Amino acid sequence: MKYRYLAKVRALKANAMRQVLKSVMLAILIGAAGYASAGSEEKRRLASILYDAWDEDIRVDASTMTIVHTQTEYVYDSPISGNPKGSKLLKLLDGHVTEGQVETLGNCVRDARFMELGVSYGAPEEQRYYPYRLEVGCARGDKKVVEYRSSPFFVKAPEGFKSVVSCLQDLSASIRNGK
Repeated sequence: MKYRYLAKVRALKANAMRQVLKSVMLAILIGAAGYASAGSEEKRRLASILYDAWDEDIRVDASTMTIVHTQTEYVYDSPISGNPKGSKLLKLLDGHVTEGQVETLGNCVRDARFMELGVSYGAPEEQRYYPYRLEVGCARGDKKVVEYRSSPFFVKAPEGFKSVVSCLQDLSASIRNGK
């Protein structure tokens, strides 16, 4: 009798767990459909992009319509030295972006299928690498962070990652050149 009762309790728990999983999967599917549907343009709108590399940072904030691009210049004792004796932070750009430029960046993110990329690429964390991190935030609140650990011995950065970084660098250059 006791064993039948325990079996029923386990069956009820398993059934409840299946129902929870079904609900979670349905919510995920509805969210994905909302992101992909044509009527969700406002939800897919770009809110921010942050590119953080070992030698440069580019930040675009659509809410304040600003772009900041900094670069780190490392100073060495000699041309063949592998260890820097210091560094200087150079502000290349602290300016404004237009609505059209933000929209172009958003299109670049979508065309590159950035939101579908994995979380990390390149060298394992315990290996020597140069860090590159790209974070994209959308107006509806979702955010995607992709980290690339550059090393000549491991896989290269995915094309979607390189494409978004290139769009950011091109935008910064065009604003600095007054175009």
